[in-house]
Amino acid sequence: MKFKLLFLNKITAFMILDFSITNYKSFQDEATLTMTAETSKLKSSNIHRVANNMDELFRTSKVSVIYGPNASGKSNLLTALTDFINYIVKQPKLGSPVGIYNSFSFDLKKMAEPTRYRINFLGPENIRYQYSVAVAFSRIIEEDLIYYPEKRPRKIFKRKSNIQKVEEVNQGTEIEIEELTVDKKKYSVFSNQLLLSKFGEEPHDLLSKVYIYFRDTYNLEVCRENYSDTLRDKAAKILLSDNQLKKDLERLFIVADTKIFDLDIEEVEDKNTINYQGVTRAIRTKTEKKIQLHYGHALYNNGVRIKEAKVLVPHDNESKGTQTLFTIGTNILNALRKGQVLIVDELDSSLHPYITKMLVQLFLSEKINKNGAQLIFNTHDVTLLDEELFRKDQIWLTEKNDIGVSELFCLSDFDGLREDTPFEKWYMAGKFGGLPKIPNLDKIFS
Repeated sequence: MKFKLLFLNKITAFMILDFSITNYKSFQDEATLTMTAETSKLKSSNIHRVANNMDELFRTSKVSVIYGPNASGKSNLLTALTDFINYIVKQPKLGSPVGIYNSFSFDLKKMAEPTRYRINFLGPENIRYQYSVAVAFSRIIEEDLIYYPEKRPRKIFKRKSNIQKVEEVNQGTEIEIEELTVDKKKYSVFSNQLLLSKFGEEPHDLLSKVYIYFRDTYNLEVCRENYSDTLRDKAAKILLSDNQLKKDLERLFIVADTKIFDLDIEEVEDKNTINYQGVTRAIRTKTEKKIQLHYGHALYNNGVRIKEAKVLVPHDNESKGTQTLFTIGTNILNALRKGQVLIVDELDSSLHPYITKMLVQLFLSEKINKNGAQLIFNTHDVTLLDEELFRKDQIWLTEKNDIGVSELFCLSDFDGLREDTPFEKWYMAGKFGGLPKIPNLDKIFS
């Protein structure tokens, strides 16, 4: 399947190398999703190649896909990554619990242990960084950041929970404050606040760039909002400010054979009359902005198309698949342009398998994905388990055992598995695991 899309603007892209979690929801033990590709030369177009200042070559997967039964941990893994990034970028409220603490709930010992995160990534100047965090319910336990400007790692900062003073704010609420030192300068952070988050506000030659990496590189919208009206409106506003991106999305709708050739987007005033109680004759008019989205279809007269005429169909009257394609298509094209890491929970939601495959191929294309964009998603669409589409190191599986512990593993973990193996056939036959175990229904319901 070929695509004729825009020539994307050249923007420096940062990339994720791997992400690990320990004691997070159903993942009791450490689980690592790696985007670092194996050295196989097969399907070389599926791999980004990036050299750093030492001419060290990094090979990263453009796409990773996760399969597994319902409630096996697929979404938990993606939620862990999105929650972790969000916690870095957004400041927690004073005295609030640490929002990314979410320990394994079915073991008393694990419930008393911290949740751990670790991410390796290519940051500014394609230098490798490793950022590690351990959190408890109310405080950050550990926080480490190292990087590799040369072959040996250098410590940027290392934090261990050490409460040095307690201040009272908000009517006697005790807030724990930590004094931490970076480059001989002291910084005060709340015990529930990540030190790295501090540099979203305070300038630092290196750490502000690392903060910006997390703020700008990860597109979490689709995973977080789950195709809501809010996400639709966010996508529409992006298109209103970027006419070229809008044209590209219209082209995507044409390629997807939706019979839609035009998108009509307006931001109009929505006047709501509100009755404020307790105020005499208190009827006031509140003006808000509202998105109006219509899809342009061709108009015909007795089977003959009328040139330059179109029928505008409201967004809510279109199919669920069309609505999904609008949202996910906008985010995909934006991620490709900006070289972002796009994280999607259930990419195949309401989409035909051919459309889902087309969206994946956008990331795998060397001509389209020129800025280092990456896609991480989960799905139940087994038609994507195509040995012609993916390498074995791009396909991941989750399973959950009898006590509720999730395990993450990759097809490349299977010794002797060839790249030309019929992945879908073997998966559906149960040779890889990652399938629901359904008993004989007659014995249950008889």
